[in-house]
Amino acid sequence: MAATAEPTAEPTAAPSEPPAEATAAPSASYIEYTVQKGDILIRIAQRYNVTVEEILAINQIPNPKSLTVGQVIRIPKK
Repeated sequence: MAATAEPTAEPTAAPSEPPAEATAAPSASYIEYTVQKGDILIRIAQRYNVTVEEILAINQIPNPKSLTVGQVIRIPKK
């Protein structure tokens, strides 16, 4: 199977409501996301089609339950 080029836009299976705070630095391999009240890593990971482990690794977060509102985390781009 031949690989096809991916569009540069965000995944098309976006939630019905866009994330409150998500920005991408030019040519960065990640998206910066500001943690909102009620966010949990598994839902953030699902929203961006990545694993919790990938988010933990790129942010060097030792405890997945340690997110705080207003914290800026990096989400790896796929």
